[in-house]
Amino acid sequence: MAAPADSVGARVSARRTELGISQKELARRVGLTQPTISALEKGKSNTSGSIASLAKALGVVPLWLETGLGDKEPGAREYRRVLDDGTQTSVIEFEVTVLASDGSCGGGAPGQTVIADVRTKVGPVIRDQRFFERIGASPEHVFAILGDGDGMARFIEHGDMVFFSSAGCDRLVTGQIYAFETIDGPRIKRVHRRADGHVILSNDNPDKNRYPDEIYSQADAEALHCLGVFLYREG
Repeated sequence: MAAPADSVGARVSARRTELGISQKELARRVGLTQPTISALEKGKSNTSGSIASLAKALGVVPLWLETGLGDKEPGAREYRRVLDDGTQTSVIEFEVTVLASDGSCGGGAPGQTVIADVRTKVGPVIRDQRFFERIGASPEHVFAILGDGDGMARFIEHGDMVFFSSAGCDRLVTGQIYAFETIDGPRIKRVHRRADGHVILSNDNPDKNRYPDEIYSQADAEALHCLGVFLYREG
């Protein structure tokens, strides 16, 4: 039985077929076994820790492979700026995928700018290679979400551009900020681990009536769909 059409396994299978390589060959390139690749493509295995390696072997963007969001192939986001005299700079630039951001930090309050208007005003998000070196991440792993609401205030304010790396989801580290995929779109939360194994997704805003904590058992936490770990914010 094949994995659901919108799953990691389905994307791996489709891309592998597109490239004309066997499960055995893909397994060799990634350092896994052929049965593991087969189980992944059937939706019977979770290899989130190998997403970066699989993406490299398949020539796709890790974020797309993990979530189906953003650009599929890294080359589509690479640029060289053309100067007024018509020459190109020596610095390579990359366009950063900005995910849908409605409600990412609890949703905008009355009087706040609608986040869709902020996104339109911002336009394409392009950063040069030095930016990625400074934040310690590879361009193909980086994506951004606009902060929508006051849930993470005062660290992340409404309208801030928040950058994440899709390579940082192997293990949820207490105190770190992550982006999670939900049925309502991406959400930005800080993670706390309790001694009993429970995982708390919290908002920095101390108003817990408006922004309550979400508590997950260890088993339920393993099913959380992490998109990426926090890198940097601009506001």
